[in-house]
Amino acid sequence: MDRLALDFGKIACISAHCVCCVRNPRTIGPDAMAVEAMKKMESPPSPVQFLPVIKDDNILIGIVTLHGLVSAGL
Repeated sequence: MDRLALDFGKIACISAHCVCCVRNPRTIGPDAMAVEAMKKMESPPSPVQFLPVIKDDNILIGIVTLHGLVSAGL
């Protein structure tokens, strides 16, 4: 990921591979279980492939991917 910008509750990821902007993205905390992440990724209104991992102070510390969960055997 070339650049990450957090602005007024928006997460913008800008890289050579993707551009995405979501005002209220689905997120998960660092202590959440993998099953909870999978449920959030599959929940309505539409499934997502990536889930940002956010600390309590709204700092992005990682991204959980659907591919990573499936590869781990979930």
